[in-house]
Amino acid sequence: MDPKFLEVIKDTTPATIVSVNGQPAHVVNTWSHYMQLVDDHTLLIPSSWYALN
Repeated sequence: MDPKFLEVIKDTTPATIVSVNGQPAHVVNTWSHYMQLVDDHTLLIPSSWYALN
């Protein structure tokens, strides 16, 4: 993962998640400090009411 991205998610800032294929796009927010880096390729992002349509 990009070092700058990892630096940013350590702070307590809002994080916005947008679906790529949604019609219309679905947007939810969480706090960046809730995100967990599992390994170099896996990032867990908890969110509520996120639709994967």
